[in-house]
Amino acid sequence: MRASAPVLLFAALLLSGCGVLPTPLQPADLSAQTLLAAPTRITVDAQPLEARASAWYGTAQGNPNPFIVSVRVQTLDGAPLPAGTQLVTAYLVRGTQASQGRFVLEQNRGPQAAMQEWVSRTRADRTAFPNGAQLQVVALLNTSQGRQLLRVSPDVTVTTPN
Repeated sequence: MRASAPVLLFAALLLSGCGVLPTPLQPADLSAQTLLAAPTRITVDAQPLEARASAWYGTAQGNPNPFIVSVRVQTLDGAPLPAGTQLVTAYLVRGTQASQGRFVLEQNRGPQAAMQEWVSRTRADRTAFPNGAQLQVVALLNTSQGRQLLRVSPDVTVTTPN
C-alpha cells in the first residue's frame, strides 16, 4: 500500500518541525543553514528538552590552551531526562562554516537526572574560534524517537579565563 503525496508531505513537515532527521545524516544535511534551522526545544517522550553550552580556552598539563566546549541537555521542568537520550556529537557554527566536535559524557548524573553534560577538549586554531567570537552550537542527539538536532539557545561567546 502506497501513501499519497499529501500524507508524505505532511509527515515530512511534521518530522522537520520537531527536529527529527533521517538516520544517518547525509553530508549535504550538515550545512550551516540546515544546522541553524534546528529547533531550540524538542519534545522526547512527552518531555520538553533544551540545551545550553559554554566554550572557552583553558589550561591543562600536556595540552596548553585546549579549546573546551560543554553541552548540557536538560528537561525544562526538572523531570528525568528521557531514557536513552545521548549526545552523538555537536556542531559549532560560525558564519557559514560548521565544524564537528568529539564529545564525551562528563557528568553522568544517573537515570533520574534532569540534565546530562558532554564535553569536548581539543587543540583548536584560535583564528577559527577567537576569544569573544559568537558561536551557534547544535547538538545531534540519539533519542527514543530517532536522531534529532537541538540548537543551543542563546548563542555562545568564546572566553579565555584570566
